[in-house]
Amino acid sequence: MITRNTGSLFMAFLICVLNTMDILAADFNKGHEIYTQNCEICHGVDGRGVVAGAPNFSFGDNLIKPDIELFNSISLGKGMSPAYRGVLNEEDIFNVISYLRTLQR
Repeated sequence: MITRNTGSLFMAFLICVLNTMDILAADFNKGHEIYTQNCEICHGVDGRGVVAGAPNFSFGDNLIKPDIELFNSISLGKGMSPAYRGVLNEEDIFNVISYLRTLQR
């Protein structure tokens, strides 16, 4: 049974969560900057891939994966792509993932 006090605590919690949402949101503009500096040379301006074996991000085939899977691929490297752990921080990797999702057509 929810008491008046429990309801008030829940509302306070909900307000705190909602107020921090944009802190947790990825910044696709920052992701675009990072992509341009680190990824564009192999993956291309539009994400279609310019190097053999580079995934085509414009069709979204490689982007139907959850963020954590993409995070691990970027962080640990995959195929010919180097590991970016230590080069990019976690926030920057999520920013890149946010930008990649804008390339889907």
